[in-house]
Formats: sequence, C-alpha cells, structure tokens
Amino acid sequence: MTTEQSVLNAAWNAAVEAQNTATAWRAPHVLMRPSLMPDGDKWSALYGDNIMQGVVGYGDTPEEAMADFDKNWLSQTIPARCGDCGRAVDDDGMALDPTGYCFTCKAD
Repeated sequence: MTTEQSVLNAAWNAAVEAQNTATAWRAPHVLMRPSLMPDGDKWSALYGDNIMQGVVGYGDTPEEAMADFDKNWLSQTIPARCGDCGRAVDDDGMALDPTGYCFTCKAD
C-alpha cells in the first residue's frame, strides 16, 4: 500500500541522489579528464605534460588514483606574482620584495 509518507520518502531519496550526482559531476577528475595509466604496480592520473608541471594522483586502483588526483587538484595554490611584470615567485628562483615586486623589476 502506498502511503503519503512513502511517497515523501521516495521524493526525498530521489532529491538526495540527484544532489550526489551533481556533486560527482563537479569532481576535478570529471571536469579535467586526466590521463589514467598503469604505473608499475599502481595507477596514475595525470593532467598536464608531466608530473613536474601538471597535477598527478596515485593509487592501487583507478578509483584511488582519481581520488588522490582530486585531493591534489584541490590543494593547488596560485603562486604569488610580481605586481609589475607578472612573473611567478618561483620563476628562476626569484622572490618578491615586501611591496609585491620582483627584485628584477625593482632594480630597473
């Protein structure tokens, strides 16, 4: 017998599943589509040309590699940039002075 409560429960469950699906669609590995490949006895998920310039995740299974990729993608930070030339702090090992300009621009 269908009751009003069972209909409400079904509607609630459908809404929760729709939210879970929408959240999964926004995962970095879904949006960025990294390359997934075996790497020795592990799996790797790589976005970019190489592991030094890109984002990578490793795991015992493809699912674990993608989960590690998501964690690493979300923990990335944007490097500080010079207020004049726009070069990143880590370009050529330079640093910014307290005013936000690289020492190369400050010397000019």
